Amino acid sequence: MKRFFTHSKKSVINRNTATGFTTGKALFILILLISLLSFSNNSSAQLGVYEFTGSGACPTQSPSVTSQPAKATFSDWTTVNANCDAADDVCRYVKWNKGGGIDLKSIISFPLLQMQVLH
Repeated sequence: MKRFFTHSKKSVINRNTATGFTTGKALFILILLISLLSFSNNSSAQLGVYEFTGSGACPTQSPSVTSQPAKATFSDWTTVNANCDAADDVCRYVKWNKGGGIDLKSIISFPLLQMQVLH
């Protein structure tokens, strides 16, 4: 009887080199996620908090910082060349520059007056 097919050699694939999801990849992804989460927690610290509580008043109700670190001093919140829109418990201004360029005359300012650095 004649053969109608030619017997081909079977390839042997090592289990560790096969494509797919391996334990090494899973461990790498787990370590990467834990690292990203730990770095994101460190970078989300606040230096100063302004709460703007009170009845709507212009220019801004309660413009003083409500919490700040012990080694820093913040000034009051100020806004220059924008129109105040009085509302309760918010700092809201309208008629900002909507053009493509930066208008250096319309600003919000909350300077950090001093900060002590430990050596």
